[in-house]
Amino acid sequence: PTTMAMILFSQNLLRPMATKTIFFWPFQPVATHPMLSMLLRKQKFEADDIIGSACVQWKDQFDEIYIASGDKDLMQFIGDNIYMLDTMKEKLYGRDEVYEKMGVWPEQIVDYLSMVGDSSDNIPGMKGIGAKGAAKLLNEHQTLDKCIEVKGEFKGKKLTTAFSEYLDDGLLSRDLVKIITDVDLRVKPMDTEYSFYPSEELIQYLKGLGFKSAIKKA
Repeated sequence: PTTMAMILFSQNLLRPMATKTIFFWPFQPVATHPMLSMLLRKQKFEADDIIGSACVQWKDQFDEIYIASGDKDLMQFIGDNIYMLDTMKEKLYGRDEVYEKMGVWPEQIVDYLSMVGDSSDNIPGMKGIGAKGAAKLLNEHQTLDKCIEVKGEFKGKKLTTAFSEYLDDGLLSRDLVKIITDVDLRVKPMDTEYSFYPSEELIQYLKGLGFKSAIKKA
């Protein structure tokens, strides 16, 4: 089935907020706003494109935005009032947490993944550059483009070979990692609010996912 982005609204999840917060769940949801479902199904946008577009276009409409995902490529949006909630590890990521985990800042995630690749998303990366190497390069030169400018100064066979023979793979990877942020969402943020009472169907769905505490609250 097509992966969808589900938008949930909550007033007091994780921390107190003055206004409601958007939660994006990049997996098959119980319920999804019809317009966003249409964008995903009929216009072939990826769930990440909807998430990225909503984060960029709606970030000023909410106090805080949480992306519920463990996907590293979505870390590129973390900053200011945008956070990532890894529900599998129960870990909340802000800018500092991204640097602690990845060794680079959110704005460097695209270039980082362009170098190291991501097998789960079929991102080839640049052969010969690992996680530590990519982090070191970006800490020293800030961007992949700057690394390319100074590649003649690099030492070591693996690194020089990566930039001489696998640079095209890195540039291709960068195109693949970049997430579209200008999708016409066709709705206003508050129009996506969805309210429902926990039905038996929802309870059974939650049981299937193992959400025992959520079932007790329902």
